[in-house]
Amino acid sequence: METLTLENGATPPTWIFALLLCVGLGFFLLLNQDRPVDEISEAMTTGILVSTQSENGCNNFRLKDFKSPGKWRKQFRTRGFSVDRVAQILANGSRQMVTDQFGKQMMKITDQTGDYIIVDPKNCEIWQVAPARFLNEY
Repeated sequence: METLTLENGATPPTWIFALLLCVGLGFFLLLNQDRPVDEISEAMTTGILVSTQSENGCNNFRLKDFKSPGKWRKQFRTRGFSVDRVAQILANGSRQMVTDQFGKQMMKITDQTGDYIIVDPKNCEIWQVAPARFLNEY
C-alpha cells in the first residue's frame, strides 16, 4: 500500500483525510437534498385547482405531459403566462368547443384580452396556453 507524501517527504496527518471526507460528504448532501417543487412541475402532477367547476365536471386541470416541465416553463415565460393567470382564465374565461386538426373536440377558454387556453374536456388536461396574438407571431 502506498503512502501519500507531501513535497517535503512528510505524510499528512490523519485528520486532514477526515476533514476532506466531511467536506466532500457535505457537498454531496447539499447537491442531493430535496429541492422545492416548482409551480410548473406541480401543475403537471397535481394540477391547477380552480373554484368553479366546468360543464364537464373539471375543477382541477393538469398540464399535458407531452411537453417537459422545461418546455412548459419556457412557453409560459415567452407567452406571458403564469400558473395563477392560467387559474384565473380557467375560472373566469368564456368557453367554446373547438375541433382540432385531427377531429378531436377541445375546449377553448378565452379571457377578456383574447388570451386563451386549450383544454381536453374529457380528462381535464391543458394542451396549450396562447396569447391573443398567437397565430400572428408563432
